[in-house]
Amino acid sequence: TQSNKRIYVQVAYFIASPETEEREFGFLENIKDNYPQYVISITSLIKISDRKGITHISFREFLKHGLWWRTMFQDEDFITIPAS
Repeated sequence: TQSNKRIYVQVAYFIASPETEEREFGFLENIKDNYPQYVISITSLIKISDRKGITHISFREFLKHGLWWRTMFQDEDFITIPAS
C-alpha cells in the first residue's frame, strides 16, 4: 500500500460464540472513519463475509490473496452477515 493509506486489522484465533464475535468486531465498529476494516480468523466455514462494513476473511484466504482479495471474488461469493 502507499504510505498515506490506512487500514484496520483485527486478528482473532477462532470466533465461535456471539460474545467473541461482538468482542472482535465491536472495537472496529466504534471507529467512525472510512478506512477499510478487516477481521482475520481461522473460523470454520468463513471464506469471506461482511458485518457492518467490516470484512471477515479466513486466515487461509488471507494467506492466499492478502487483504486485497476482493478483486479475486464475484459478488455471489461475498456473504453479508446482518448485525445482531
